[in-house]
Amino acid sequence: MRRFILAGIAIVSLLIGLPGPSALPAAQAEGPRIDSISVGFEGAFKVGHWTPIQIACTGGGEAQPVTVEVLTPDTDGVRTAFTDNQAPPLELAPGKTAKVLRYFKPGQVSGDVEVRLRKGTAVVASRRFSPGQFPAALPADQRLIVTIGPSIGVDQAIGQGSMSQRSTCPRLTTADQLPDQWHGYEGVNILVLPTSDPKLLDALSRGQVEAIRQWVRMGGRIVLCVGQRGETVLGEKGVWRDFAPGRFAGVAPVRSAATLETFSGSAEPLVTRRAGEPLTMARLAETQGKIELAETAADGLRPIIVRRAFGFGMVVLVTFDLDAPPFATWEGTHRITGKILERLLNPTGHSAAERTVSGQVIHEGYSDLVGQLRTAMDEFPGVTLVAFSWVAVLALFYIALIGPGDYFALRRLLGRMEWTWFTFPLMVLAFAAIAIVLNQRLKANSVRLNTVEIVDFDMADGTVRGTAWAHVYSPKTVAYDFDAVRGWPAETVKGGGQLLSWQGLPGTGLGGMSGQAIAATFPESYTLAATTGPSTRMAGVPISVSASKCLLGRWWADAGIKPTTQLRATADGLLAGEVINPLPIDLDDVVVLYENWAYRLDRTDGKLARGQTTDIALEHPYNLEWRLMKRRVKDTNDVRSPWDPASRDIPRIVEMMMFHGAAGASSYTELDHSYQGYVDMSDHLTAGRAILCGRCQTAALRLTIDGKEIDNSAQRNWTFIRLTFSVEPYSRKTPASGSPEPGTAAGGR
Repeated sequence: MRRFILAGIAIVSLLIGLPGPSALPAAQAEGPRIDSISVGFEGAFKVGHWTPIQIACTGGGEAQPVTVEVLTPDTDGVRTAFTDNQAPPLELAPGKTAKVLRYFKPGQVSGDVEVRLRKGTAVVASRRFSPGQFPAALPADQRLIVTIGPSIGVDQAIGQGSMSQRSTCPRLTTADQLPDQWHGYEGVNILVLPTSDPKLLDALSRGQVEAIRQWVRMGGRIVLCVGQRGETVLGEKGVWRDFAPGRFAGVAPVRSAATLETFSGSAEPLVTRRAGEPLTMARLAETQGKIELAETAADGLRPIIVRRAFGFGMVVLVTFDLDAPPFATWEGTHRITGKILERLLNPTGHSAAERTVSGQVIHEGYSDLVGQLRTAMDEFPGVTLVAFSWVAVLALFYIALIGPGDYFALRRLLGRMEWTWFTFPLMVLAFAAIAIVLNQRLKANSVRLNTVEIVDFDMADGTVRGTAWAHVYSPKTVAYDFDAVRGWPAETVKGGGQLLSWQGLPGTGLGGMSGQAIAATFPESYTLAATTGPSTRMAGVPISVSASKCLLGRWWADAGIKPTTQLRATADGLLAGEVINPLPIDLDDVVVLYENWAYRLDRTDGKLARGQTTDIALEHPYNLEWRLMKRRVKDTNDVRSPWDPASRDIPRIVEMMMFHGAAGASSYTELDHSYQGYVDMSDHLTAGRAILCGRCQTAALRLTIDGKEIDNSAQRNWTFIRLTFSVEPYSRKTPASGSPEPGTAAGGR
């Protein structure tokens, strides 16, 4: 019977010109196919962060260029198509497999990933990878510590410390797994880079090296271990010379390991000579930053661990090869590594294990400071949220009226039960009209916009970084196009690029990215540019009626201003020198922070006009922790104001986000600051830097909706400015004129 059917198909195919059964498989094999995906770093990646994804594709029957598109649900469950219009098309040869690297932002820990190949506007191949076919995303507050190359004991260090429950530590052994765009590292907390093995480092492309450098400049943290190959790594022609906290001065032998043994706390001695070869270390001259550990030698102080600010990130340089003998087999190596990582993750020494989540925090539905900011920003001018109690009362009144009320009126009073055919629909229509009127009166009839941004200037190297949170309220169900444009003149910020994407809510609360997946309310996907450039766009983003969409913008540029402020430390550990506002805008609420001191600029009423100068030594230093915690003395007792997780005070929330660590971290707020902790620059204050903080009226990044800017009456904006200055360390040769007398800071609060 089967033979008769096949013969019949063949005859019909010949008659109408269709391919026969033998030709069907060949025809189906003509198109390209998507073979596999590799997400993150050895399968480790975090929800709510930009993530690298490597896609393997095989060409079909003919060579053709295709564009690659990655789709996944965002934090609201709406499918997002990530496109890279700047990347050249992927050339697929017949039967050949090619790999391509792209970037996307997962919005749900259990979300699927779909890959599409397009030729023009036509989809020539598509494949959806369900959860389980690739590793699940890590929570947004999980610590991701990535090692590139040989191990320096990160796994052991994390496993034996307080960081073990919230840390994942993948180790990469090949260069092709590394991103070539800085935002591919956005979910990484710390990057560990040993340098004794030249194979992996030499295999890095220029784009991969620049991606790491830019990521650190944007707020990343890196641990660099450099010993024997110091000249190649940190010398004048070294690839990583920009990270050096000083000038490389050669390689020197180590005769005593007492300093390292004491620092590690290990009872096992460290062998300083093996097979006749002495242990060597990289030497630095003109050291910058904070020397965490050093040894004294005949030629002076030799730094061992140095912490140095680089842009808005942090570099920790270890002047030994912790991945090479004798460290590779020494029991104390992972102890040293653990102390370095703990210092980077908890710069103030407040461990996350100390945090106890209060009932109020649980009630509020978030456990991260970003969640509190998000809740505060969802209050829009002209939009009144109806309290649940009102809804409940109206619902009960409605039920009572159409039930027992209607029955009592018609049966007992009028004796006309048949009239219920008229009274019931009239009451339904009346309550519907009341709901419509209330909605029109309480809800705005036009788009509303709230924007909060932090703009950072690194005056040492002229880098500018911006972080902007935008909440858009829609009065009706509409799909919008979003873009971001610079609001400041080109002479202030120039060049650079930006990224615009959705903003997620960490945690398992309602709407949280680690909670139960939200079903898609819109069948169509919207597009999001997954590449950096002078402008980025989100096209066709749907927002439901009387709802809001949360967006996040990150941008960077070169500062068109020259550093003019020269600050120095005094013998008392205070600050001296002149502070100048180099920006072409006036600043309000100005305060200068250094170490644990805060200078409020009382002499200028907290204001600095454009180009204005003030002598910082004439200002009274206050205790920074007291300021951040709003401490006060009451009845001779030191009383601190408790943090209110329900507060909607946006300037107060942003202040805490900018210096969460300096305020005691989660031991004070009972909230994490892990999701977007790169805005916290507390550790810069103890790395030889001073930070001027202020506010201005002009938005640095403006959001356009459907190509138009929102009217000022329909939006609110908060712009916070931070300028970071290098501080010359104290030296007996440094003039002390203008410095406060010893003891003036002791009681400053």
